[in-house]
Amino acid sequence: MSKTAGSSALNVADMAMQAGEALTTKQYHFVKMDTDAGDVVAAGLNAKVLGVLQNAPASGEAAQVRTARGVSSKVVAGGIVAAGDLIQSNAAGRAITATGAAQKICGVAVTAAAADGEVIEMILLDDYVA
Repeated sequence: MSKTAGSSALNVADMAMQAGEALTTKQYHFVKMDTDAGDVVAAGLNAKVLGVLQNAPASGEAAQVRTARGVSSKVVAGGIVAAGDLIQSNAAGRAITATGAAQKICGVAVTAAAADGEVIEMILLDDYVA
């Protein structure tokens, strides 16, 4: 449940982390844990995803990461995605339809995207290999 506007409290589905790199252009992109404990960085292709970045912090600033499984989040699509598709991270940390074997699934699309860069709604799932 979100707090009222102006509150500094996080959504109960979010974690406060530290940005391990500049994430100023990565709002609603997948992020993963960095090698430094507590830092998050942009996720890459088929990465083990921690969650979806909800803000756009500079390196060292607070990163609000939606981590709760079974909870919805906005995410930037990396191409055409149909509602109901299982999704994974692409090299840019965007949501793409998972295809083929040994894909790390991190969610399911609730809404569709017709092109790269569109923001869609997804449900976060526990990472698993399909």
